[in-house]
Amino acid sequence: MLARYDAECRGARESATATWSLFLDPVWVGAFSGVHGLISWRPGSPLSPADVDELIARSIAAFRGKAVADLEWKVRHHDAAFALHDRLLAAGFKPDPAETIMMGASAALAAGETRHVVRAVGEDGDVLGDLQRIHDMHSVVWPDRRRSRPEVLPEQVPEMFFVEIAAQVVGAGRIETTAGSKVAFLFGGAVHPDWRGRGIYRALLIHRARLALARGCDLIAADCTEYSRPILAASGLQAITTTAPYVLDTALLPR
Repeated sequence: MLARYDAECRGARESATATWSLFLDPVWVGAFSGVHGLISWRPGSPLSPADVDELIARSIAAFRGKAVADLEWKVRHHDAAFALHDRLLAAGFKPDPAETIMMGASAALAAGETRHVVRAVGEDGDVLGDLQRIHDMHSVVWPDRRRSRPEVLPEQVPEMFFVEIAAQVVGAGRIETTAGSKVAFLFGGAVHPDWRGRGIYRALLIHRARLALARGCDLIAADCTEYSRPILAASGLQAITTTAPYVLDTALLPR
């Protein structure tokens, strides 16, 4: 499954929904919703240690004049990247906690049962309102999150879904599928702390797994925290590697 992940979930796939992107061999750089910068290594790319500092500087320079709110270099720990950790630290990047990347069969997860109703963002016509309520819930789940506004604009709504109880959004997550890939990626899965342990996270998983199957995706992949990993493992997904975002203070970007 790791080979499928590298082939179908990285590289050009990662920038498919970007506002803008560039390939600076061997990395992809770009921004999402115009403000969230990402740098990602192309799997299997050879690079000498002497070239790493130049590559980091070149990647940062690509954001010159771009009004990004944050910039992340996404590191996968199975890549042989010549002490990339040390060189990113030297360039001013700081690592966030590592997450586990998990993959599994869509069919197994889609066969599950749930009593919760999962709704699509904007299905009642209030896209911005739904996004704001999801953002408010995320702010409780991740109080130190850098982003201070909804991640997407109404015209850029991803396929995001949520569970609502008593007019309150208590859980949300989205799915991304891309032409040419049979791996669906799950993002943003979160449940309000007051509503955990009630099957809400699993309901969102099941709903998105069914969508993945309907679109011909036989595998699901997701970056998982220590909280979501046990749920995904119980649903049949397997850990294939780990990842960590290395974040650069945007004050250090060239103007």
